[in-house]
Amino acid sequence: MLYSPTKRLVYLSLLISLSIVLTRIASITIPFEGVITLRMGFGPLPVILAGILFGPYAGAVVGVLGDIIGFNLNPMGVYLPQFTLIAGLHGLLPPLILRFFRRSYTAWPLLCAVAIPQIVTSLILTPYVLKTALGIPWIITMPSRLVSQIIIIPMYALLARKIIAALNWDRYGK
Repeated sequence: MLYSPTKRLVYLSLLISLSIVLTRIASITIPFEGVITLRMGFGPLPVILAGILFGPYAGAVVGVLGDIIGFNLNPMGVYLPQFTLIAGLHGLLPPLILRFFRRSYTAWPLLCAVAIPQIVTSLILTPYVLKTALGIPWIITMPSRLVSQIIIIPMYALLARKIIAALNWDRYGK
């Protein structure tokens, strides 16, 4: 489906709004010494979908704007621009990975397109930022992050597949 620029803007705005609500309101947070070290929820899913459905740059913009607007509406701790860049990677990486699979929206390519960015962002970059910027040791954050990603990665891939199928994107999409 080719969308007009206005329709595309509306869809991307909706995905930004969903990301903000799911990240800031409908998520479980686990603090350590007053700093949120783990946030579990579906906040990255709209960002991932924006990247898959509208391309890597649109996904990155949705992630970055969702993080900036969400922080200004409902700040949780201090603002670190590194987390904004990580949010942008949630939307940038999945469509780039799907290019290796010739944009196939079947289970295995979607699982890879979700798993690789989640591993990079949630298991490597976020703990690194927490360690360097806030001094939170890896040993504190990694066990809970590993367990959460074992649950979240297949769930994101399954939900992305169901949403893409419901939109008939795999047949009529890009």
